Amino acid sequence: MGTTKHFLLLALAMGSALVACSDPDTDRCAGIDCGDNGGCEVVGGAPRCICAQGYVQLGSQCVISADASVEIPCGNGVADEGEVCDAQDLRGKTCEGLGFTGGGTLACRPTCDYFDTTNCETVCGDGLAGGTEACDSTDMSNQTCESLGYYGGDLSCTEGCTYNFATCSGRCGDGIIQVGAEVCDGTNLGFRRCDTVGFYTGTLACDENCENDVSGCELFCGDGIFQSSFESCEGTELDGQSCVSLDYFGGGDLACQADCSFDVTNCVSVCGNGLLDTDEVCDDGNTTDGDGCAANCLSGQGRIVFVSNRDGDYELYTMTDDGSGIAQITFAAPGSDVCGGAHNPRWSPDGLRIAFRYGGEVWRSCSGGDPSIYVVDADGMNLVLVTQAEVNGGLTWARDGSHIIYSAGVTRTLHRVNVATGTATPMFDNANEEVDPDHHPFLERLVYSQYEGGGDYAGIFSVDTDGNNSLLLTGQCLLDCDLKSARWSSNGARVVFRRSGDIVWVNADASGEATVLSGVADVFVDWLTDSRIVYQTNTTEPDIAAVNIDGMGYELLTTDPGYDGEPDWHPGQRDSDLDGVLDWADNCVNNANPTQSDINGNGRGNPCD
Repeated sequence: MGTTKHFLLLALAMGSALVACSDPDTDRCAGIDCGDNGGCEVVGGAPRCICAQGYVQLGSQCVISADASVEIPCGNGVADEGEVCDAQDLRGKTCEGLGFTGGGTLACRPTCDYFDTTNCETVCGDGLAGGTEACDSTDMSNQTCESLGYYGGDLSCTEGCTYNFATCSGRCGDGIIQVGAEVCDGTNLGFRRCDTVGFYTGTLACDENCENDVSGCELFCGDGIFQSSFESCEGTELDGQSCVSLDYFGGGDLACQADCSFDVTNCVSVCGNGLLDTDEVCDDGNTTDGDGCAANCLSGQGRIVFVSNRDGDYELYTMTDDGSGIAQITFAAPGSDVCGGAHNPRWSPDGLRIAFRYGGEVWRSCSGGDPSIYVVDADGMNLVLVTQAEVNGGLTWARDGSHIIYSAGVTRTLHRVNVATGTATPMFDNANEEVDPDHHPFLERLVYSQYEGGGDYAGIFSVDTDGNNSLLLTGQCLLDCDLKSARWSSNGARVVFRRSGDIVWVNADASGEATVLSGVADVFVDWLTDSRIVYQTNTTEPDIAAVNIDGMGYELLTTDPGYDGEPDWHPGQRDSDLDGVLDWADNCVNNANPTQSDINGNGRGNPCD
């Protein structure tokens, strides 16, 4: 090969003198002196010193390896022990030798720990990523979904040797809010505005980390500046008000709360002053029974949450159960039909929050991504995205308010999602297409409509939340007859549902049923007290109406042009049996059970067994 290799002689190990290097024209070792303890040899086309035992190469000399003060650095041009390569010393490796079918020029990384294959050429499909290829087959160039900015998943490679992100699970910047990882994404703010994140005015944005950017928001409670347009007070600034000037109290000391509203704790008050005190569940400004709030302020009027497009989009509204006091709860929920906006609202058991579906149901073939489940306070504050799921049909709360139960997917099976964490799990391993679930007021039991295909709902069933003790409440539905919106009465004694426009109720033990009205209801029905029904009318421009279970006492609660529907009633902060436990937390709402005793542990208080 024209290069004379010099090998160490046995005499080298014995301290003998080295043979001088050959002519540089014919020997690449020419002119290299490795010192008295080594000799030069060409390895991989490059000259290097072969040092005697106990010596290592430093530059072009062999030095004692035991000398701790001698550091053999990466970059000395020699691939020392522990290094894959060093500068031009590639230990004889080439692009072709490493499997790069297109050849090219191999180099060494500055860290000496691996070869630099940037200038090696490959053919897409040869299983090696190099040159302009991002990946090749299973060679991902040491990249993962996470390293490329996604939250998880398994990165794969396309046939064109580019990354396939289809199996990566979301990233900041894709415009979709990832529950638990993001509060916003791009222009998707999840209904949030400055006034829902603690400010009064301004424009909310989303930063590059998918967190709220409040730099465009202005003024907030606690900034030390009294804002009369937004606050009742700020710190010690009470805007000249006192307990007496508020016209609710006879005296006492007015203060300001942390949320910049008046603190009337130390004001002197009585039932009937129109202000809800800590020992009251309602106060309508009088001491008259039968007007929605009891004379002793211990039993409150119920409220209805419903959907209306009176502002152009499908938004949530609430009103009292006589149709008065209408208030809008959600704003800017874009969607002028069933494929957008807010739908299927349901009160939480304590009546303080509302869960609802945003976006179209799967079976309607709506575009724009999976529907979402949101929760909002009853006053419209603290809007929270719980989950993005293939919601299909109605939803309900677990009795303790910790989970939301809903029907999901094309198969329409029941799932539950943790409101705090967004973690969703299937409830039953059924293929019966359970839809429109409703949780019992004081038992761990559900009622739902069961679908068998062909456009007909097979029946109304009740079942324990663990899937046991299933009971068919109605006979199987006949041709062109669908059963929907099954709801428990607040005392758990009956279930009301809609059957092809008819309003029907059945006893909880399936012992009998009765039709309230025929041909008047459009999908959505609910109770309004235990002897009265609220429903969506079956008209071109539906409204919300109420009727007694004997078909008498009809009343139209809304008359606004357009869509008013999907009502859900909450009985209010009531104590029906006057035992000191509000109905939503009472394990026996019909009979007094102040200690909530439940000897047999069936979830039903002893007086109700």
